[in-house]
Amino acid sequence: MAPSEMIEIATNVSMTFLRKLPFFLVFGIFDNFIHLLEIYCTSSYFELSHHYTDLLEGFLNVTSGLQPSVIPNAVIAYYTEGKDVDDYVRSRTDIHEFIRAGQAQKGASVTWRNEPLQCNNRWYYSTDGSPIFQQKKEGGRHLLSASDHCVPVNHLPDSRVPDDLDFDYYVDEAKKIINGIDNQLGSATKTTEDLLYHARTLQDQGLSVLPKGRKHQPKANLPGKIPTEKPTTKLDDYPWYQYNGIGILTGKHFNVLAIDVDNLERAKRSGLFDHTGKSKSHLATWHEKGNRKQVVAGEIRGTILYQYQGDELSTTATRFAATFGFEILYGRTVVQALGVHSSGEPYQYKGSIKPLPAKLRKFLVNCQTEVDFFTPDSDRVDGENEPPDVSSALPRLEQFMIVANADPDYSKLGGLVATERDGQHRR
Repeated sequence: MAPSEMIEIATNVSMTFLRKLPFFLVFGIFDNFIHLLEIYCTSSYFELSHHYTDLLEGFLNVTSGLQPSVIPNAVIAYYTEGKDVDDYVRSRTDIHEFIRAGQAQKGASVTWRNEPLQCNNRWYYSTDGSPIFQQKKEGGRHLLSASDHCVPVNHLPDSRVPDDLDFDYYVDEAKKIINGIDNQLGSATKTTEDLLYHARTLQDQGLSVLPKGRKHQPKANLPGKIPTEKPTTKLDDYPWYQYNGIGILTGKHFNVLAIDVDNLERAKRSGLFDHTGKSKSHLATWHEKGNRKQVVAGEIRGTILYQYQGDELSTTATRFAATFGFEILYGRTVVQALGVHSSGEPYQYKGSIKPLPAKLRKFLVNCQTEVDFFTPDSDRVDGENEPPDVSSALPRLEQFMIVANADPDYSKLGGLVATERDGQHRR
């Protein structure tokens, strides 16, 4: 079947889902939607993967039966622009985006805090709200669906957001939809088409990317030295089929500086997160369970990337990381954006790269003056400082452990590991 025919079929199926949107969302049935996304994202035809964003936006932007509108719009912004859900919701200033409507049963009396209401009502969720109740002449009193902790707003004097608006509620509801989608998107293994799509997405931000990470070598780079100038190789010409991840080059020639956090407690004590916690949607990568906002806030380990082409900063050495709990990556280093960590956790990235803030730059310069540092002459394998599982005196053993941890199917290496270790101990 030709790609154009596949696209037409998938488009027709998507329109069927769109017409049934209220049913799917009310009952929380995401399976059909996810299956359709997988048709687009994992098809062997590369053209289909370009329609992922269009499909997602079309699916969630149909607001009939989906309210308040700030919730689907926050989900759209999360997937299509990398915006943090919390930041997006709290930035909205029009009360109409937070309003939900509902209708009581025919003939029922409707009250809120014992005050009578009309049959059809609008409300927002409040930190000091109360439920709306409906009651028929014969029968008990019942909660009007989805009206808990609300404040009715059938008449609006203006569009300002009230002080008692429960932002946390709207954020949590958007995250429920995101979790429902993410939990069903399949494994972290990426096809060549997936990698090329993400590589182009990152390249559109002005980043220089290349393949990184193989199944049995999670940190593997392309053979040869890490580039110090922009590669001349076209994205399509890289051997993506041999890799399952993407790396981002750092350094002056690439206008990229990265801060890689390995020891959270030390990094917190250093004051780093006083300068990153308020960053708005800066590009970040991570492999632990969490999100971009948690990386910049210092709640999980990860790497934050910035635009920088100055001469004040340089890639730091081991002593710097041991002192401050983080590394500066600025030349001869590659930050992993997609792939699988040696622990088996998938790498993720979100956000868009932005200039290094002046206060953060000054902080980093001050940190570098406090310790002896150097720019390594040898190639760095990764922008992450891995805690060793075994003694550095046993490099082959360490490699065996990396392979065994990355792929449980290689459990037979356990015997090789034991032999290598025992042989060293007997000497």
